[in-house]
Amino acid sequence: MPGMRANVQCHKGWVRGWYNGCGGTINESRFQIGGRGFILTPVILSLSKERDHALSVFICVHLWFQYFFINMRILVTGGGGFLGSCIAKKLHARGDQVIVLGRRKYTHLDSGIESIVCDIRDKEGVSSAVEGCDAVFHTAAIPGVWGDYEKYHGINVEGTCHVIEACRSNGVKKLIFTSSPSVVFGESDLENVDESAPYPDSYLCHYSRTKAEAERLVIE
Repeated sequence: MPGMRANVQCHKGWVRGWYNGCGGTINESRFQIGGRGFILTPVILSLSKERDHALSVFICVHLWFQYFFINMRILVTGGGGFLGSCIAKKLHARGDQVIVLGRRKYTHLDSGIESIVCDIRDKEGVSSAVEGCDAVFHTAAIPGVWGDYEKYHGINVEGTCHVIEACRSNGVKKLIFTSSPSVVFGESDLENVDESAPYPDSYLCHYSRTKAEAERLVIE
């Protein structure tokens, strides 16, 4: 699953349509995904005698938008954390079917959000959770500046491997990975850098090293 390290924002324009039986009809929808994405702007202009056809086209565009951009089944790993829970709540609020994967049940999430108790290091459990999903937000990780390397590697690297493999085996086309600024920080100060900054030769802690390893796996 090819990827890239970048800050990608998605702006969803609502399908707008208005009907004027005397003068004509203009129906417009606009979708934009970041600088590397696309802009789709179908515009239907019709005369009054074509109003029924134009209305039908507008309905089709609206249904197309509903099908492809909302009401998706989305898994959020680490969905009980600060970032993961915010993502889960936003997705649920817009109408998606949201499942969070974490080490326990999270009572602060909305009642309509499904919760799966599973360790990210459980390959079979992760694959089962991903099954049937349209997209996956991978936010699960262990942060910190000290601790056992094997634990950091198991969760941040092996866990990410399990997510990638599960997405591939289940045909999930959208994987959104949460990285960290620390993946490009070594032992010197950084200023005015972007996502093209190289990885350092050494890291100050296991978290940064393992997050960099995980990021490389996703990009590959």
